[in-house]
Amino acid sequence: MALLTILLIAISLSMDALAMGISYGLRGIRTPWYARLILCGVSVFITGSAVAAGSLVTLLITPEAAKLIGIGMLAVLGIVIILQAFLKKKEAESCDFDHSKHIDALEAVYLGVALSIDSFGAGISTGIAGGGDIGIPLAAGLCQMVFLCAGEFCGKKLKYIKADDRLFTVISGVLLLILAAVRYFC
Repeated sequence: MALLTILLIAISLSMDALAMGISYGLRGIRTPWYARLILCGVSVFITGSAVAAGSLVTLLITPEAAKLIGIGMLAVLGIVIILQAFLKKKEAESCDFDHSKHIDALEAVYLGVALSIDSFGAGISTGIAGGGDIGIPLAAGLCQMVFLCAGEFCGKKLKYIKADDRLFTVISGVLLLILAAVRYFC
């Protein structure tokens, strides 16, 4: 699979992690290295399972139909994500259940699942569209970990700036639409 496609998918699926990291940094919540590794592992597992499931669907339909269905699913998912940015209420979800300002292992598993929910839909779509590459789950997991760290760092440095979480959600949806277009024309 083209490196550009893998990169676009990984970045798109990691925008929520960036927003969460900024939120954590602004509130002084720390994510230790083991929690970041757990988050990465959960993301790799969920995304990999979805890509594998999507690839299995291609055994039942023609490659052309599979590609069109996958592209359509990516486009619809992108539009839904963009619409959700404007329809959902702002949530104060932090996954820091014990209010310790520190994400422990169990909270990291919950955070990994929460950040990987849309990875499942995009993974299935990508698998159906012919993108059953192992690079996708690995890149998505790594990107989520890096984006969470970068967001946390930025949030600590820019505490006085309030970023609207909807911006990251819209960017994520737009990236999926771009990916659908790239897959259609390539």
